Amino acid sequence: MKKGFIVLLVVLAVAGTVFAQGSQEAYPTKPIDLVLASSPGSGGDVTSRLIAKHLGQELGVTVNIINTPGGSGIPAVQSVLTAPADGYTLMSEQGLSSSYQMALDEIPYDIFKDRKYICKIASGPQVLCGSPNMGWNDIRDVAAFIKANPGKEFFWGGIGISSAANFAVIQFMNSCGVDITKTKEVRYDGGGKILAAIAGGHIMIGSCAASGVPPFVQDGSVKPLVVSGSSRLATLPDVPCAAELGLTELTADFWIGISGSKNIPDSVVKTIEAAAEKISKNPAFIADLAKVGVVVNFVGSADMPAALEKEGTAVRKMVKGN
Repeated sequence: MKKGFIVLLVVLAVAGTVFAQGSQEAYPTKPIDLVLASSPGSGGDVTSRLIAKHLGQELGVTVNIINTPGGSGIPAVQSVLTAPADGYTLMSEQGLSSSYQMALDEIPYDIFKDRKYICKIASGPQVLCGSPNMGWNDIRDVAAFIKANPGKEFFWGGIGISSAANFAVIQFMNSCGVDITKTKEVRYDGGGKILAAIAGGHIMIGSCAASGVPPFVQDGSVKPLVVSGSSRLATLPDVPCAAELGLTELTADFWIGISGSKNIPDSVVKTIEAAAEKISKNPAFIADLAKVGVVVNFVGSADMPAALEKEGTAVRKMVKGN
């Protein structure tokens, strides 16, 4: 009888374990939404959609991009923070919606305490563009034009003080000795809108992430004038990089990663991080990124917060001086 009782306990224990495992829903089992604080057609949008495609293939579910532009990235972040913390509404993260917000005076959440940063996946340079009708060969001609026409209004496209699009213009003007206070910024909600405004003759120059530029170049509506940083792009082989023009301050870039609210389960973080790291080594993914001038730049959850704080501190100093 005693032996039978022990056998019964073992059976119950095994059954309990199986039930507990079965009651924990696997993740993911349905589509995942990645909220992006940029408009369709922007460099961040193009890169995010490539990430969503390959991440979805790895996870076995559809990954959607939900464009939520405007408001310095704040509305997009709030939509993620207020969504159920089940891992099905995450952020297609970028500086605009995280580290760059350290340059803002007020935001309705804590950039670090209210978020879980899962990983950074890819990055690329900003490209400053202008109208092909101006006869400019590179960005130095723009500086010369501004200086030669001190009484002429000069309009450029920006997204806000917490954006790489603005940083690129600021860095260009600082490098070339142009007084930016003598120029006028026109606000848009994404790099794609900036390029469309250049094509339409509404502004003189503007910056977009490299991945958003090729379609506008192919139809001849904008002229890329400089690639930020120290390397040319295979997708824009005839466009000089900032370093070769002596513009060493022009280094603005963009990146895309993934984050969620502070309450998402650690199991979600691990699943997404592992899948993202796996696709970052996938030759097909790397090739897709290269086609739009973007490279893999994987940073995991353990190192991402410190990297963002360092980036945000540098951005705040550039914008605020402290």
